[in-house]
Amino acid sequence: MAKVYVLSGNKDFTDFCEASLRCSCKINVILSTAEIEIQELEESHILIVENEYMEMTAEDSMRLHNKGIYILVVMENQKLELIVSLIKNGVHDVIEYPCSTIKLYKRVEKIQRYIEKKERKKIFEGLELNLLEKNKNIEELFHRFSKTDLPILLLGETGTGKSYYAKKIVALSPRKNECFIEVNCSSIPEQLAELEFFGSEKGAFTGAEKTIGFLEKADKGTLFLDEVGELPKVIQAKLLKVLDEGIYYKLGSAIPRKVNIRYLFATNRDLQSSIIEGNFRKDFFNRINAVQFYLPPLKDQRQSINHYINLFSNEIGKSVDDELRLVLNEYEWPGNIRELKNVLKKISQFSEGHEIRLKDLRDFSFC
Repeated sequence: MAKVYVLSGNKDFTDFCEASLRCSCKINVILSTAEIEIQELEESHILIVENEYMEMTAEDSMRLHNKGIYILVVMENQKLELIVSLIKNGVHDVIEYPCSTIKLYKRVEKIQRYIEKKERKKIFEGLELNLLEKNKNIEELFHRFSKTDLPILLLGETGTGKSYYAKKIVALSPRKNECFIEVNCSSIPEQLAELEFFGSEKGAFTGAEKTIGFLEKADKGTLFLDEVGELPKVIQAKLLKVLDEGIYYKLGSAIPRKVNIRYLFATNRDLQSSIIEGNFRKDFFNRINAVQFYLPPLKDQRQSINHYINLFSNEIGKSVDDELRLVLNEYEWPGNIRELKNVLKKISQFSEGHEIRLKDLRDFSFC
């Protein structure tokens, strides 16, 4: 969600901006009667300035411009020479005031899309984060990329921890205190998929009641679509519009609904092959693939096995002795992280005290 700062000495104007944008942006109002700290303005993504109260110097506005902050000046009686001067001094756009709330909302929404596109192009274009090739700590990478609102696609075999890392991303994100909706796309019957995602109004079809879909439930939070490769193409097309515009329609309604959602996706499928076979839309893949993480099978990241042993043993509340740890490190783990977690849980049932030991394997065989 973009941070919008409004710089004005006119309370009517700041109230107008807040009423127009509060549903889609985080708004801070700075009354220009107070001394302006340029460092405070640097925290914004978009700066809306009422020209009558423009107290920034050309040097300040150019500094903000160079830091990637989008400056929108609102002014009465637009004059070409003044507009040219403002743009030369770092202002991106000018809008005439008074204007309707819809006009300001649409202009800022357009700016948000521009900023997101620019950010994606700058940071993530063509970027595939193969954790084996890059040899970086996965926790470090997720911490870095969880801060944005761009879609993330998690790829990997069954059991490699896609759901775990989706929750990890949310825990590290600015939306950590908002709702998290996890959907297993393979478990939804195709004929019910549209109803499940978009919800319905009463009377939308015979016997229909008013229902809340996944999109409405996830508003302001995070929607995680696991097994997205199983999603019907007709739903892919409808979700593409939501991803692009943040707008959807409930079944039986002609009223557009606005949502603000962070999207995460996961699959064990080869989506490129699915595209060639005609089972997955290329435009939808391009949209959800802003950032891609490949989670390798556990046998290919043996250096991480001890990390997961420590993680899961802490969850269980018991430590693992060195002999058992050595055996666990030598196993191939065809079921990946999920299998390791389940094995430790089961072995812990046979252990006494606060340590799981090799001898506890006597009543349990997994290799």
